[in-house]
Amino acid sequence: MLSRRAFLYRTGAVGAAALAVRPRDLDAVLEASASVAGQAPADVAKDEFYWREIQQSFDLDRTLINLNTGHHCSQPRIVVNAVKRYLDMENMAPVYYGGQLNRGLEPMRKAIADEFGCDADELAITRNASESCRFFRTASTSRPAMRWSRPSRTIRGC
Repeated sequence: MLSRRAFLYRTGAVGAAALAVRPRDLDAVLEASASVAGQAPADVAKDEFYWREIQQSFDLDRTLINLNTGHHCSQPRIVVNAVKRYLDMENMAPVYYGGQLNRGLEPMRKAIADEFGCDADELAITRNASESCRFFRTASTSRPAMRWSRPSRTIRGC
């Protein structure tokens, strides 16, 4: 089982490579993560420099304290910018670029599965925690043959 740090490192590395983000957006987080590599989790939890760098990667309203991120949680700036870029690109020619983006889903899914050492059919990519919980709740109550069916490739907007 992966530690939280290993999981974040792997998903961050895959996501960064896939999104071709500006290096500046990710450099501070990677440097902060490198500075705590090998430290005990309790020590990292107390490291104000590390958590400041993580906090700075989010665009948040600092006048509010958000105690409920179970339904809508903030996305790092790097993710928001990537989503904006892809939406802008798709809006230029929806049929053409929508098809281009959809063709990239399965290779990305395979690359993520390879990174985690599983088969692509064992990996479900969902949009959020609520969708993930709904998927597993449905899978656990469905017939065995339907439990691990391939998720739909349809991407729906909000």
